[in-house]
Amino acid sequence: MNLIRAILLLIFLITPLKANTIYNLIKIPNLEIYEINTKNKLRYFYAARPFQLGTQKNIVCSNPNKKDLELKYKIIHKNLNRYSYDYLKKINLKYIVMCRKFIYLRTIYSWYSR
Repeated sequence: MNLIRAILLLIFLITPLKANTIYNLIKIPNLEIYEINTKNKLRYFYAARPFQLGTQKNIVCSNPNKKDLELKYKIIHKNLNRYSYDYLKKINLKYIVMCRKFIYLRTIYSWYSR
């Protein structure tokens, strides 16, 4: 019985993972790492492919080209680098996702009361 358990455990440990590990961490698909070793421990990701999120698929992010990505990173990094790790931890800011075009579509619901 212990031999069977050991063999099953060995099989699970040897087989390679096929999952997207970034998706497992923050639940956003199609992300690639841009920079993770920053002074304030902020992680920067970019969209490798366009994706939609939300319960109604109302958040849309399209993938940037390299030139736009470098320009946006320089601006964002310069502006966020002034904040300390303690402050970013306090406001719970852990990562930045860079998109070429970010759209948040808000559905307006009308409530009528009589």
